[in-house]
Formats: sequence, C-alpha cells, structure tokens
Amino acid sequence: MKVMTVIEVATLMRVSPATIYKMVRSGKLPAFRVGSDYRFDADAIERWCKAGGVNSDISIKDRPR
Repeated sequence: MKVMTVIEVATLMRVSPATIYKMVRSGKLPAFRVGSDYRFDADAIERWCKAGGVNSDISIKDRPR
C-alpha cells in the first residue's frame, strides 16, 4: 500500500492542506491516523477522485514529484 501525507494529497488535488484537513474532519475524504497525523491510502484517494472528488481528472500517476 502506498501511503500519502496531507501535503502530498493537497498537491495532488491542487488545494491547500487546510482544505484537506476540513475534508477529512467532515468525512468527505478517506484517511487514517498515524499518531496525531493523517495518512491516506493512495489507491483509496485515486478511487475517490475517479468517483467525483475534487479535481476528479487527476490520477496518482500524474501527481507532481
């Protein structure tokens, strides 16, 4: 499983990290906690994007490195 950070997901979706935190807290974005930090399963994020999430034309393969 490829795990992504808040910063990586924000960059991928072209939104601010604050937006990612808001989406996680509201239950709109799949995430899990590692200690006090949120982490994201890259496959789950890609499925979420394809299902109509923010900037749904993005693929994990297209993310900036």
